[in-house]
Amino acid sequence: MNNDGSQDAYDRIAGIAKRVFATDIALITFIDGDRHWFKSRLGTDLTQTPCTQSFCTHAMTAKQVLVVENAPDDPQFHDNALVVGAPHIRFYAGAPLLTHEGYPIGTICVMDKQPRRFEHEDQYMLQALADLVMPQMRVDSDLTHRDTATNMPNRIQFFTDLAEFGRTHEAQDKWVVLIELMGMHEANDAVRALGLGYIYDQIAHSAERIRFTVDNATVYHVGPAHLAFCLDKDKDALQILDSVVARLRQPFITSSGIPAKLAPGCGARNITGAELFAPEVLRTLLQAAREARDSPRGVALYDPIADGAHRQAFSLVVEMPRALSADELFLVYQPRVNAQSELWEGAEALLRWRHPSLGVLTPGNFLPLITKTPLIRDVTDWVMDAVCRQLGSWQAENLNMRCSFNVSARNLEEDDFVERLASVMAEHAVDPRWLEIEIVEDVSATENETILSRLIAIRDLGVTIAIDDFGSGYSNLAYLLELPATVLKLERSIVAGILTKPSYATATASIIAMGHQLGYRIVGEGVETADIKEKLVQWGCDELQGYLFAKPLEAEAFKQHLLAR
Repeated sequence: MNNDGSQDAYDRIAGIAKRVFATDIALITFIDGDRHWFKSRLGTDLTQTPCTQSFCTHAMTAKQVLVVENAPDDPQFHDNALVVGAPHIRFYAGAPLLTHEGYPIGTICVMDKQPRRFEHEDQYMLQALADLVMPQMRVDSDLTHRDTATNMPNRIQFFTDLAEFGRTHEAQDKWVVLIELMGMHEANDAVRALGLGYIYDQIAHSAERIRFTVDNATVYHVGPAHLAFCLDKDKDALQILDSVVARLRQPFITSSGIPAKLAPGCGARNITGAELFAPEVLRTLLQAAREARDSPRGVALYDPIADGAHRQAFSLVVEMPRALSADELFLVYQPRVNAQSELWEGAEALLRWRHPSLGVLTPGNFLPLITKTPLIRDVTDWVMDAVCRQLGSWQAENLNMRCSFNVSARNLEEDDFVERLASVMAEHAVDPRWLEIEIVEDVSATENETILSRLIAIRDLGVTIAIDDFGSGYSNLAYLLELPATVLKLERSIVAGILTKPSYATATASIIAMGHQLGYRIVGEGVETADIKEKLVQWGCDELQGYLFAKPLEAEAFKQHLLAR
């Protein structure tokens, strides 16, 4: 129960009972596991009693008014701890609080330290007061367990019902389903443009279609644009969920006349009654639903292996501050070779994490999530400093080697990024001609004037700008025409397909030719075979990078290989 403004209503009812029956104590109690806790307590400092000691347990078991006129003379209660010790109860009368289904959930009771009589009229009055408690409970339940906007049972009710099933069917299992109707960004954009009513229309419409498909199942509104429901274990869950998704994908008109079409993700998990108590249920279903939204089918079952990897990625985000302070990060360098002479003309600095328990981790294990947090600033600063320190050291040894490193769009949105870059180059005496920044394509830089202005400022420092992974993500012709870049790196999966996919070969040859016409130096990434190398050389690629030439090497090993060539 909520301890909110409704508390006064419970206290008033208990106060009436205490006054009408002139007792020392009046309580309204609710059962919670192995205890009775007191929603309203007048005349006592106690807040709860164990079910094994509580008189109320017996009133609930009997499902009728229980009267104990003199407890020390009653064989059932004469040795009760509340009788032989404080508060030394002698008289008790309690009426059970019953749900519509007749399920006892608590009591209203009065107690006294003196024996007394309690007539049938008194019992009737106490039961009438119990009948007053239940409507207040239903009001509280509606406020607590129903979404105020959609009037659907909410997340609290969802967990309450799961817990009840788990208590009564511990050995059984059922399908629990979560549907994400739209992503958070999509929902926020819709609210800004069309208002909350547009979202609520889609939720109500979706709930109706689910109930129609799943035999009037209870549908819960458990998140901003998330619905949940359950299926019996003997149902063909995948077939039913395919039907649900198909219905939800059908276009419809909202109540305000706006056309709508959903692309929902339906995540499901088969869970035993015992597992339903786990607080992780909703999180795992949400992960499955988000995976489903990325799949053509729109349905995904919970995958504990993928979940483990996802949770590990989040744990790595938490551990990153320690990794930075404990010097667990390091760089390796992969050579970029001249396509004609195969001389090493540059290197790409690649981040590695020497994790104390997981071993050496590559950026794919941790960087995607870190890029979405403020930690990306600290990580990029570390990389930037390490690269410039290494370049300064090589230049001091007359090893003029261009070195590149990746920068995310989030970094380029930082107000002081260009100043930090200039400062670290000056600190390590780096000639900017030998430094190159590769743009990581996590947003469309051509649509962000702030990013464009930062790139121009970086170019004006004398630093080379490269477009990384061209052919994937947001990269398009606008990148080539608008960004102040002079290096174009072909995405490795496209390069890998040029021998087996004619369309990849045609596109790659055309990109190289067009890039040259626009003044770009072209780098082919992921070159692993001599046949791929020969094709890229034939098409005029300027530089090559990949395992055919060398795997990424730590700085000293890179230097020794360079000197030995």
